[in-house]
Amino acid sequence: MNDEPTYAELENENIFLRKKIDNQNLIDEKLREVKKLAMIGHWDWDYETGILIWSDEIFDIFGVIKGEFEVSAENFENTIHPEDKVSFLSEREKALNAGKNVNITHRIIKPNGEIRFVVENVSIIRINDVPIRLIGTVQDITERKRTEQKLKESEEKLRLIFENTSEAIFFTEPDGKINFVNNEAIKIFGYTNEEFQLIGRNGIIDKNDKRFELALEERKRNGIFKGELNYKRKDGSIFPSETTSNIYANGKGDIISSIIIKDISERKHVERIIQLQNQELTKLNSDKDRFMSILAHDLRSPFSSILGFSDLLIKNISTYDIDKIEKQVKVINNVAQNTFNLLEDILLWTRSQSGNLPFEPSELDFKICCYEAIEILKINANNKNITINYVETEKNVVYADINLLNTILRNLISNAIKFTNIGGNVNIYAKQNSASIIITVSDNGIGISPKILAKLFDATQIVTTMGTDNEKGTGLGILLCKEFVEKHGGKIWVESEVGKGSEFKFTLPLNTEVSGAV
Repeated sequence: MNDEPTYAELENENIFLRKKIDNQNLIDEKLREVKKLAMIGHWDWDYETGILIWSDEIFDIFGVIKGEFEVSAENFENTIHPEDKVSFLSEREKALNAGKNVNITHRIIKPNGEIRFVVENVSIIRINDVPIRLIGTVQDITERKRTEQKLKESEEKLRLIFENTSEAIFFTEPDGKINFVNNEAIKIFGYTNEEFQLIGRNGIIDKNDKRFELALEERKRNGIFKGELNYKRKDGSIFPSETTSNIYANGKGDIISSIIIKDISERKHVERIIQLQNQELTKLNSDKDRFMSILAHDLRSPFSSILGFSDLLIKNISTYDIDKIEKQVKVINNVAQNTFNLLEDILLWTRSQSGNLPFEPSELDFKICCYEAIEILKINANNKNITINYVETEKNVVYADINLLNTILRNLISNAIKFTNIGGNVNIYAKQNSASIIITVSDNGIGISPKILAKLFDATQIVTTMGTDNEKGTGLGILLCKEFVEKHGGKIWVESEVGKGSEFKFTLPLNTEVSGAV
């Protein structure tokens, strides 16, 4: 029997071997491509003979041409960056002595001067504890190093931003535990890092701020929340903030929350000031409109009377007897006096509102001030046959601005005359206590209804009522009285009953110490 293989069997075996060789060549080719792409080369150094063998990839990595560059340990060491050479040789010597595999990272300098980073993996082959060969790999890690450097620089920039921003920054877990805070958070809230970790997110929120529940729902729904929330400092004080909170997964898949909190206390304070200033401006505009209305409406009527009566006098001066002329001249004088008082009230009001009204208090004899006011209004009282009395039980000295006090008395006495029937009485008296004097202007006139009484001193609801002899007014006088009394540190009020009369009362200080303390 012939045991020799047939031709077909030999051919099949050849085909199998060729395929195996081709597959190995393909694998080797793929490996070379991978090594080339990864910039990995390998070397073999016979420690006894000193022969060093490089793979093609190492020539590419070092930027030298195969055949032109003599591969030797000395020439290799000359490629190492001078600053790294000592440490490289030291690490390699340690590896030789210890018999360990090591990874050594260092820089090389290519012939064109370019500096690259490489990492070498060195393995030692020993026989009887004697190193005979060193084999290893070289990988260009320059891009990785550059990426690491950029990442490091980016992290440093981010750290600087975190530590120098004017906002508090927190990183928290889903349960509210705080993982990270920046310096501004410590500064704003007053807690230490350790305290933040103990109290968690719930320890810094204002539990009375119902917006937190809505904020958490919005963040859960949209992944982000932006809005205003109140927080609590360590000392218990509450402050408003502008908050931005994000929720996301980190590289490990953990759910993390970032919270950026900006203290807007100062901004809110400024906003409140602006709001108050706007309200004041609105009030001033309203006052201006009111004054224009007064000038347009209330001055028309008295000037019409003055013009009408003076026109009659001009036309009939030769036919009127002296009594009729005197009567019309008195009417003209009375209307002119009331008009003058109205203009004076408006001027005082505007000067007071603009802050240009002088306030120069001094010690005054109240009796003298009262009689001066009565004298000015005597004509008005005589026209209605009204008696004005000042009742003095003792000498009263007040500390007041004479011009403002005269305006207060003139307006209150004038109002008492206006709302008292013909033949009535107006009484003025003062009562002193330990710190102030209470001045009362009383009449037995028609009184004031509760509805009008409730808004008498309200600047937003000026009340005008016709007098018992159809006298007109602006309602401005009472507001002037209130403002001027309060400027002295006093208060003003009224007691009245419909059909029985009214008592307007106000207080003034007795001395400079009381007034100065207000």
